[in-house]
Amino acid sequence: IVYTPFLRALRLSAPQAKIVAVVARPTLGVLQHSQLVDETVCQNDWSDHPLAKPGAVDCAIALSPRTATYKLASATKARYRAGYYYSERFVAGLGCRWWLTHPFPQSIRSLLKQGLKVPHEIEQHRRFADYLGLAQVDLNPELGIDEPSSQWGGELAKGRLALHLSP
Repeated sequence: IVYTPFLRALRLSAPQAKIVAVVARPTLGVLQHSQLVDETVCQNDWSDHPLAKPGAVDCAIALSPRTATYKLASATKARYRAGYYYSERFVAGLGCRWWLTHPFPQSIRSLLKQGLKVPHEIEQHRRFADYLGLAQVDLNPELGIDEPSSQWGGELAKGRLALHLSP
């Protein structure tokens, strides 16, 4: 859900693009009814996907500052591979220079030294979107719900609905 503002900026900036989200199995349903992506694929099934062939995608964006995500983006052999990393993680920074064509460092330690709070992940994505030149959008996350579920929730909840999204 925290990725949806970034995905909204990406969709607005490249409306003609086919956007495929590669996600962990438990989160497949979060983007299933979203207009922000064209397809969701479980990361465990990605190697069998037609777009998993090296060079099949033009741009791979790593939205999670994790080595596995950088390596997945790198494996696409996309012409543009972008991601953000925390500049205090020296080894990750070196890896990103190898795996990504557009690595974006974000400093957390310097903020803490200044007595500032670490920005929420949504704000970190906003900074990354700015670096990539994507459209400015509001930072509110969204959760798409299919029409039958929406009707069921509306009837049952009488206009109020609470979601408990943790296991």
